Amino acid sequence: MDTGDIAILVGIGFANLTILIALFALMWQTRSASRQDANEQRAEMREFRAEMREQGERLTQRISEAERDQARLEGVNSVLLRHTHTHEASAD
Repeated sequence: MDTGDIAILVGIGFANLTILIALFALMWQTRSASRQDANEQRAEMREFRAEMREQGERLTQRISEAERDQARLEGVNSVLLRHTHTHEASAD
């Protein structure tokens, strides 16, 4: 083996090492990006859950208000029905 052969082998070894380092860097970058995406998705899901919980609480409150209004109207109707029965002329 002369100096030219050794230089070629060193060049090939250096090229292989460079490719391996580049692949490692790409894998690292991809992994970091996927972790960041996963963290962003988790944060979005937390926000979504909090928003849904808040909407559910508001809906429950609205339903409670509607039930209260309905009960009040039923009470008013029952009083009015009693009064209309007492003021009706008897059909003798």
